[in-house]
Amino acid sequence: HDGGSFDLAVYNIKIQTLLKLGDDTGRLSITTNFCGDDVGGVHIRFHGGA
Repeated sequence: HDGGSFDLAVYNIKIQTLLKLGDDTGRLSITTNFCGDDVGGVHIRFHGGA
């Protein structure tokens, strides 16, 4: 059996969403018109293992 661990760091995360709220039928509705993301950087460091 082999094992190990890792450290993960994620930098400069940006998440955007554009929602449309409506009430056409007498009930509230929420629609996603746009969803986007951006990740500036990722750093992974592994420890242990073979």
